Amino acid sequence: MEMFDELSPDVARDLRRAMRKRNRKELTKPNKSTVTDNLTDTFPPLGTDWKILPILASILLTITILATVFSYIILDFHDVYVYPIIVETGQILGIESYYDERSNYLYYHRHDFTYYFRTCESREIFASDQSDLIWDETNKPLYTDFSELMQLHGAGMIPDLLSPNMTSELRGSVLRMNANEPTHKMFDLKEKGNRWSLRLNPLDLTNDPHRSVQRALKEIAAHPVFRTTLEQLLGDDPAIVEIAAITSDPGAPGQDWHSDTWGDAASVTLGRRHSSMYSLFLYLQDTDASMGPTGFCPGTHMCTDSMEDCPCFFATPKAGTGVILNSQIVHQGSENTAYLKEDGTRVMFIVTFASRPRPGTEHRQLPLGSVYGIPWYMWGHNLYELDNMMDVHWNWKHALGIQKAGKHWGINYLLGAIAAHSENAKNEIEPQPEWFLDRPVWEEFQEIALEWLVVAIAAFVAVWVLHALLMLTVAYTKRCDWELVDHNIRALGGMVKPVFSINLFVTLLITGSYYGFTQTQWAQDVKSGERFHSIPFHPYVELDTSPEWYAEKVVQPRGIDILYSERLDAYYTFRNTYFYDFHPGNWFFRGLLAEVAETYRNAPRETQLNFIETDVMTRLNSERRFLVQDHYGHWVTMETEGVDIPGLIRDELMGVLYPVVRMLGKEIDFIRSQCKYADGGRGYGAMAGPKTALSKYHIPALVENLREQFTKESWRAEKAKATKQNSANAWSSGRRLIRLDVKMMTGSKVTNHRSAIIKEDGLFRAAFLKGRREDFEAWF
Repeated sequence: MEMFDELSPDVARDLRRAMRKRNRKELTKPNKSTVTDNLTDTFPPLGTDWKILPILASILLTITILATVFSYIILDFHDVYVYPIIVETGQILGIESYYDERSNYLYYHRHDFTYYFRTCESREIFASDQSDLIWDETNKPLYTDFSELMQLHGAGMIPDLLSPNMTSELRGSVLRMNANEPTHKMFDLKEKGNRWSLRLNPLDLTNDPHRSVQRALKEIAAHPVFRTTLEQLLGDDPAIVEIAAITSDPGAPGQDWHSDTWGDAASVTLGRRHSSMYSLFLYLQDTDASMGPTGFCPGTHMCTDSMEDCPCFFATPKAGTGVILNSQIVHQGSENTAYLKEDGTRVMFIVTFASRPRPGTEHRQLPLGSVYGIPWYMWGHNLYELDNMMDVHWNWKHALGIQKAGKHWGINYLLGAIAAHSENAKNEIEPQPEWFLDRPVWEEFQEIALEWLVVAIAAFVAVWVLHALLMLTVAYTKRCDWELVDHNIRALGGMVKPVFSINLFVTLLITGSYYGFTQTQWAQDVKSGERFHSIPFHPYVELDTSPEWYAEKVVQPRGIDILYSERLDAYYTFRNTYFYDFHPGNWFFRGLLAEVAETYRNAPRETQLNFIETDVMTRLNSERRFLVQDHYGHWVTMETEGVDIPGLIRDELMGVLYPVVRMLGKEIDFIRSQCKYADGGRGYGAMAGPKTALSKYHIPALVENLREQFTKESWRAEKAKATKQNSANAWSSGRRLIRLDVKMMTGSKVTNHRSAIIKEDGLFRAAFLKGRREDFEAWF
């Protein structure tokens, strides 16, 4: 103890006490085996597995905490990200309020209407049988291309779209899948007796070991007419929204006449809110009238109300023929009465496409009314991916929008489920395939999670307290070493720390992952309203509350009227931007213009205006009105708006004589739409906001000046061409060529002027409107 002699008495005393206390603890401290043996020996009811109850309580607590956190996250996700999309689509939120929801949807989105609720009449239909729809040598000279036939009739037929061997092989695979697939992969059909509908899985190698579906899809996607037409109607690389097969056996009843989408929630009336959609119906056998062929009514894709004696017919094509239908066209599957045929089963292979998402420039969604028959894990893919689908494995990450399957994003499962939910709710399908979209489901889940969380916390506390009390009881009754009991209780309590650490870590991981999702561009765009929103058209005006002078000038359009509207002036509507050309009155008008165009061109310039007033307008007769959709969405006559109708006809004649001028005029319309609504333009670089003076005044004035120059220079160029007898060169290489004096203008000053041959081609269009001078001059 000499070591303490040099220290002060107080310090030495404290050191001695500390050393004695440490030595006493080391002598009484048990090891783990001592703790376990003591608990087991001194209290047999605990047994050798005395930790099981605390572990089970910990697991229950962890599960309930995670379920509660998940319920709060999913409700926030629904409110912030799902519900805005549901609102923008006019989604039905409950079957019991179906009609109220539809009425509310129409009420709140009246200002978005791009057409009107039209009833089809037989005199407004231009096809009488399937021969008018077949893309063959008879019909090809009548149309610019197959997409024009499709826009006029809403339906078209491509013979030999699929090779005979591939057609036969695909039919066998579909029948095999019908026999082996479970019923939950079927989707709802009208009049289902002896009629099967199947969502096809192209990756199912059990029922399709030879990859017939994959190879058929690849062959379909490679067909030049089909591929080109789809891209003209829906834009490049359209999205796949359905891969299915419908089979009807003898005895299948006829369906009611119906459309696959609702007229009040599709592009026919809301062309800037919903994208167009087209389905390929591929016949997998020679089909006659007894086998229940599909019937359809051409022209009804532009009607939303009932039909009046419209001609409808049933297509009976050869195997391998593809029928492309607009989703709005009225059609039905007829009764199958082929009892006496050796094989009276009719099999249809169906693939449906819609415009793919274009984040930042397009805000349309899928139309409502379709069940979208595709497996959930097949969403997220586009047309181009059919070229190499046997090399790239499609998976759930593509479907959920986590990963691109190809060059462009497809439509993810969430957006597809939202669109499909409305039709399933209307048909009262139980259980709902898209049940997870309903907020009450998650509210109930949250209530259950909270109740179980309370139970789990109580069980967790009870188990630990019970164990501690049992140890104290044993120690008291059996006179155990209290320091040993103290250590055992501390060891028991030491298990609580990792339980809370794990729960905290997992909770932070989940919430952190969700926070990371909220920072993605998609989430930010949805939350800010940039991803899905209405075009800021002027609010709708109720005629009952509007001034009398305004209500009196509003008219109801008719089929014979000639309609004009700026509301489809957006590049992402693609060929639908010419939607009004196929309104019956407009179709007649444009046919008349094509008929008189050469006469007008050859007439002396001083008599041309008189020719328009005395010949063209007389042939239109007074019954046909020129109508325009005003800022409030109503249709009014052009006379009341002060429009120069003869001047309008002259401009339209220029567009007929020189299609490139009409095309450039449409591009100018896109620019004006971008200036007015901050939507519709191609997004070439920075564009001033719609409220700035640049967008309100200067850019529209510039592009209108450019439009005027096109029409003037087209006329001068044509006169010069006639003088020099150069008309033979106007149809070089099968392309329409015109000579234009092109003025590249900055403000009101001419910076360059040259005579040029301009080809009516998309590359010129893109290069010119981008203002990229090097590409522009390369054409000359």
